[in-house]
Amino acid sequence: MLRVLTGALLIALTLDVGTSLAGGSHDSIGDLTRQLAGLNVEAQRGDAETRNRALDALVKVAAARQQRLAASIADHPEVVLRHALSAKMRASLPSAVQGYIEEQLTTEGDLEVLHEDGPAGSRYHYFLNWASGRLALHFAADEPVLQTGDRVRISGVRVQQAMAVGSGTSQVTVLALASPSTFGAQKAALILVNFQDKPSQTWVTPSQAYDIVFGTGSTSVTNFYLEASYQQAWLTGDVYGVYTIPVNSTSCDTSSIALYAQQAATAQAGATKMATYTRFIFAFPSNACGWWGLGSVGGYPSQAWINGSFQNGVVAHEVGHNFGLYHSHALECGASTIGSSCSNVEYGDVLDVMGSSSPPKHFNAVQKELLGWLNYGSSPPITTVQSSGVYTIDPYESVGSNPKALKVKTPSGDWYYVEYRQAIGFDASAVSSSANVKNGVVLHLWSQQNPNGIYLLDMTPSTDSWSDPALDLNMTFTDSAAGISFVPAWINGTAGVTVTVGGGGGSTCTRKSPTVTVSPAQQQGAPGTTLNYSVSITNNDTGCAASSFTQQATAPGGWTASFTAATLTIAPGAKASTTLQVKSSAFTSDGAYTISVSSLNQQAALPTDGTSASSTSAYAGTATATYDVATTGGGVFSDDFGRPDGPLGNGWSMNGGLTIQTGEVRNAPTRSMQSAVQAGLIGASQSVTASFASIDNNTNPWFGVILRWKDASNYYMCYRRTGGSNVVRISKVVNGVETILKSTSVSKQPKNIFFTLNCQAQGTTLTFSVNGVTRLSLTDGTFASGAVGMTMGYLSGAGTAYPHRADNFSAIVH
Repeated sequence: MLRVLTGALLIALTLDVGTSLAGGSHDSIGDLTRQLAGLNVEAQRGDAETRNRALDALVKVAAARQQRLAASIADHPEVVLRHALSAKMRASLPSAVQGYIEEQLTTEGDLEVLHEDGPAGSRYHYFLNWASGRLALHFAADEPVLQTGDRVRISGVRVQQAMAVGSGTSQVTVLALASPSTFGAQKAALILVNFQDKPSQTWVTPSQAYDIVFGTGSTSVTNFYLEASYQQAWLTGDVYGVYTIPVNSTSCDTSSIALYAQQAATAQAGATKMATYTRFIFAFPSNACGWWGLGSVGGYPSQAWINGSFQNGVVAHEVGHNFGLYHSHALECGASTIGSSCSNVEYGDVLDVMGSSSPPKHFNAVQKELLGWLNYGSSPPITTVQSSGVYTIDPYESVGSNPKALKVKTPSGDWYYVEYRQAIGFDASAVSSSANVKNGVVLHLWSQQNPNGIYLLDMTPSTDSWSDPALDLNMTFTDSAAGISFVPAWINGTAGVTVTVGGGGGSTCTRKSPTVTVSPAQQQGAPGTTLNYSVSITNNDTGCAASSFTQQATAPGGWTASFTAATLTIAPGAKASTTLQVKSSAFTSDGAYTISVSSLNQQAALPTDGTSASSTSAYAGTATATYDVATTGGGVFSDDFGRPDGPLGNGWSMNGGLTIQTGEVRNAPTRSMQSAVQAGLIGASQSVTASFASIDNNTNPWFGVILRWKDASNYYMCYRRTGGSNVVRISKVVNGVETILKSTSVSKQPKNIFFTLNCQAQGTTLTFSVNGVTRLSLTDGTFASGAVGMTMGYLSGAGTAYPHRADNFSAIVH
């Protein structure tokens, strides 16, 4: 016999594996999701025993699937998004399963951003404090550059107490920005703790900790901030502890460290005094965290955790995060200073405490401007260069009212900043060890005004070291695409810099591939559903006129994909969006399908001979999205009748004497048409398949499948007659009267040889196939939807009546 896996066998297999399904690769999430859909059908159909067994299995699969999603969400949020169930599918599941199912969620709350710094690199952690608690946020793309305390609306998929978010830009809406305090006395509580499994460790004494952070010494953190802010901000505060808290050093539970540390300090100082602190620093001996510092990005009050070695540079760096700063990077472009193939060096700015913290050095001019310590109110100014000329800047570290830096905007929206660093104060060590820095000017690039996009530039790229990043006298740096150049004119107590702007930036056009993003990254829909994706195109050209970008999409065969605007005209540095409409085939199997999107810069692709643009241009951007096809409710059903002899069961509604015999369906040996219908499997788009075999053709037997069944007197029927009349037909039965809509002759079918019938209904089109070959197709709008089933028997002929054979029924219904 031909065999397929039935719902009953699926239940048995699922019960055998149980919770072991929680293991395996990310692909197992897709397997579990498909099992979930199939079991959901079984749990709502059939007899009581079948439903109960399916429900038990469904709960086990749902729990195992939730475990796998929870284990994947931190490192692979895109996997969670790809396999997330739709709200409709979730609602169709039994109540006993709901608690294990992820939730499509849009909510508001206050953002919490933490940054960890350690030998293995850096990492940001995001949380949302909302009405129901605290959610860990994990972004598949574009982590947001925001601060603790910002009020946001966010959309994603929640799994337990974590949320997967497709994009930190398109799925996050800022409702209100926090207002960090960066001026005046910053009152901090420095709380020292030990762990309960190692209560006697001494890594720093309270007096040493006080001197490092609040002391009057020249290297204290408070004096660093006083100098770097030009006397506008400093730390004051108190040291508490050392307390032993009920946390082990073998864990990395920063929330518990903060909680118990503050409880202990409050017990000593009182709640009233503790409420006066706006910054909290928790210090402890080395534990299992693996990083040396963790700090909230912004926050009022803010929090910082110092793990192990208690040094002024580490504390100053984490407090910098507390003030709202991201890292200061370096731009590595190989043998060039700038270019189209550069990489980010995370801690690369060797002249900034937010890049290199030991010893602490002044924040660069971009960071100080963000803090308000330059170019704001009574702070020292920055000269904004708008025309060519020679401009003077003072030593960067000195107090005074003269300009401390220059800044120049490029046509693409980036900014160059120029500083004159000298061996003064906290910069003394770094500058005195580099004649290049002492005798030149330092340039930073601020990319698109992104707080996490500040880069030290290497003016001597021919060397391998970042100890000589400055532009010396008699050297010139030119950004030809922007039409901007810098030449130091003198370095002598002050620095004079010749800046040329508008020197050809408008005529030197640099083409780059566009950035393409698709949102959401994943969506779920039933077969035949049209889903809309927002496609965003960013023109990365510089110094060019606006370009036309053409969009193309690739989808699986039988699907359609089209744009509401297939061509967009976008200026350099600007962004535009269009909607991609993707419709899956009505008979697509469940699973995750990739949609590929490309955008071609038509101007960049134009050849010099004026012919049409090349579709293989290097200036094309690409992105992908996922269409997760998932049937809902009773959308998929199969039955191989591999059950003991007797009634069909399994949700079949009978009209006649069809029964199971030796793993097949047999009709009662009487002169009648007999049918069975899955009355709960209702939909408009249908694909119904079954296999049949004739025992004897002398009875002129009849074999068929039923579509859009309303009741016993109203339905479509696709059937084959063998014997004296060898035909296939599509007919409709209206009020009990059959009307043949279309018919054609076929070859005689040998007895006891199975053949397969498939009939599909989509819209008003009916299509009938035999053994995979289409025989009939027509349009009729009598029945728009209904149930499915099968029919078998005979109405004429002589001789002995025979129990003909049927097997392997399956249906996809939406």
